[in-house]
Amino acid sequence: MGAALLLAVPVLGGCGEKTEPGLTEADLSAISSSEDPVLFCGNNDLTGFDTQVFTENLGLETLKYEKPIGTTEDLKKVFESLPLTVSDLYLYMDPASVPEGEKDTYLQTIKALGESRPEMQLSCMLAVHPLSDWTALREEETEAVLGYYDTWVQTLSDLPSCKLYFAGFERWLILNSDNFNGNVPNPDVADRLMKLSFADGVYRINVTNSKECFDILKSHIDKERTEATVYPDLSDLDIVMIGDSIIGNFKDSTSIPGATAAISNARTYNIGKGGAVGCTVDPVEDINSFISMAHAFADGDVSRMPKSCPCVSSLERYLSEDHKDRKLCFVINFGLNDYFAGKPAWNEADPEDETVFYGGIRAGIRILKETYPEATILIMTPNFTTFFGNGTLLPMGEPGSPLIEYVEGARKAAADEGVLCLDNYGELGINEENAELFLGDGVHYNENGRLIVAERIVYTLSVATAH
Repeated sequence: MGAALLLAVPVLGGCGEKTEPGLTEADLSAISSSEDPVLFCGNNDLTGFDTQVFTENLGLETLKYEKPIGTTEDLKKVFESLPLTVSDLYLYMDPASVPEGEKDTYLQTIKALGESRPEMQLSCMLAVHPLSDWTALREEETEAVLGYYDTWVQTLSDLPSCKLYFAGFERWLILNSDNFNGNVPNPDVADRLMKLSFADGVYRINVTNSKECFDILKSHIDKERTEATVYPDLSDLDIVMIGDSIIGNFKDSTSIPGATAAISNARTYNIGKGGAVGCTVDPVEDINSFISMAHAFADGDVSRMPKSCPCVSSLERYLSEDHKDRKLCFVINFGLNDYFAGKPAWNEADPEDETVFYGGIRAGIRILKETYPEATILIMTPNFTTFFGNGTLLPMGEPGSPLIEYVEGARKAAADEGVLCLDNYGELGINEENAELFLGDGVHYNENGRLIVAERIVYTLSVATAH
């Protein structure tokens, strides 16, 4: 990659065009007089980056200087103003946005600081960009930018006190344009990247793995150039997702509803709640089952949902919007909590029994069909889990069943009610060996898994609704 640096390195997505006022004496005074042990700064606009990650996950009070430090001169001034009490310096840096003619001196200034302050921990996240920014470059420009990114890794990895991070090769991140405001991660994604990188160390990059990371990114770029990803346009669909924490635990652009909206232009509504089950829990006061949630949606009754649950705002949004000339779809996901809680999967003597998983799913489907007979309904099976012997054990004993019984219950309920079924247990191919590629904690999908499920939903509904 080094030879590519003979070319002028282009700016990705216009991120080098700084309109903000430059470094001022007041800025330098704020930095030099700070008593916080951490400074967070960079050469991108950091307005959307929240320092709570440092406070909550690392226990570090942090001063954020959010204006871009665009020139070597300003970078030197910031570093010269650093109090000796600063123990940690966190950077978000875009190698491609360093001004032409300063690319070497800018990088060497950071290295010189690390060498002069070996007791200070230096952590640098290299900027991420949407895939569209990369494909807008010519082939030789791409090589130049990747070459300069690699130069940063090779140069700063020499510092014993420096840790580098880069997530820009992740397909879930760069393919979804809603993950960005322009070419900067949106606030939710910025928080996620900061936690995964600075707190969890997930995206650590060094001289050993940098080639692999940049090769993966390059493969995404090349594939998109030769065979661009084109998703069905579902902009006339309203997709209501009702489910457990698989749906409800994530609210941002990386969630299943969020990613579905981003790639298809559909309007999505997140009616998911952590801990919810498919069977009826309490026929009178139940607010935690599919049946209750289906009634709440069908009746437009937010009182049937917990007030603290974000799904309330989603239902309120649906009720307030105009749905004329739009097609309604429901995506339903339950089963894991029924399994974990030991709820019965079946009642062979009474297939209408709503207190078992199969009967509860059928009853919920019927409630939605009665109110919205023209709606498309898609049932998703519970996904694979590494918990409790990969779902083979009984967490609560009898009358619970192995996870596969709840998978079968979802499949059969969909078939018996004449609705669609998306078999995320059997068709995603998740198993004990590859679970970490799809699951974040052995149960819930990670960002990659959520995008894949969103893609499956979009393609399934596009066929079902004749798009």
